[in-house]
Amino acid sequence: MGWVIQMAGPPGSGKSTIAAALGARYRIPVLDVDVITSSLLEAGTAIADVGPVAYRVLRDLARTMAEQSGSVILDSPCHHPEVLQAGQRLGEAVGAPFVVIECWSDDLGLLDRRIRTRRALRSQRRSVADGPVDMPEGPDPRATFEGWMTGSLVPETGHLRVDAQQPPEVAVRAVDEFLAGLGVTEEQ
Repeated sequence: MGWVIQMAGPPGSGKSTIAAALGARYRIPVLDVDVITSSLLEAGTAIADVGPVAYRVLRDLARTMAEQSGSVILDSPCHHPEVLQAGQRLGEAVGAPFVVIECWSDDLGLLDRRIRTRRALRSQRRSVADGPVDMPEGPDPRATFEGWMTGSLVPETGHLRVDAQQPPEVAVRAVDEFLAGLGVTEEQ
């Protein structure tokens, strides 16, 4: 049996770190929407089209990967209903349970430090207050970011919230325990 795992949480919360660890441990492909978005920007895709096109590519790739391997990890924020619904539909289409791993922290300073020190892709924020270099933001990027800290969409069941303030290895162990309780093993 395969799994469709959706990462959720604001930038800097550890989504990509945890997704990479899970992908390696369980031999599940990880699809990162930031890689797709950055590639589209580099290719000259119009700013207004980048988000919708990136998520379309992510959904199409995810379906192909899940059909081939039985599982996929979607490394993208989950702030819009269509992201959550697309993951649920994908799980149903390939006969795989859908779960959301939400990386959460209320420490704005911690998230800002992580964002400032990572190697940012073109589509990623440079800080809590500074969005991607060529993507427009609203009048108050910090308020937008703070909204993301509490705005992840999650299903009623099949959801784990991990404390992003913990070291990544502690968060990954919590996810391992959660997935083991759902029947996911490293041998799959």
